[in-house]
Amino acid sequence: MVEPGDDNMCFVCGEDNPISLNIEFEYDEEKDHVIANFMPDDKLSGYRDVMHGGLVSTLLDEAMAKAIRVKGWQAVTAEMKVRFLEPVRLDKKIVIKGRVQDKRRRIIETTAKLEGKMGKELARASAKFIIVNKNTGEGDGYDDE
Repeated sequence: MVEPGDDNMCFVCGEDNPISLNIEFEYDEEKDHVIANFMPDDKLSGYRDVMHGGLVSTLLDEAMAKAIRVKGWQAVTAEMKVRFLEPVRLDKKIVIKGRVQDKRRRIIETTAKLEGKMGKELARASAKFIIVNKNTGEGDGYDDE
């Protein structure tokens, strides 16, 4: 399992968050990506039996963040593009995958996708993350002085 690090309050994976989705990502070293299985329920509904698009985006973002974490980096989303290809149905198993594509200095480029039955791609994303210094907070956008 890809550990959540020192913050167990994550909405997607946090063990200490009472409203967490409790999704556990695994790292597939051979394919160099993180992967998780998930069954969205009616609490995640956007319209009728379709998962809310913002939550689809959240899962994609989390997969990319986890792919970064397994490399040992601490980073936050700077820019993200999502392509919704098919409705993500509630009560149907989905597979979430994320990977690091490239790293240049403090910028990490990533991709992720949600797959449904038989590997059909339901949504995909690409994003740029920026590495923050977890000890000093440098680069996190806050002025703590």
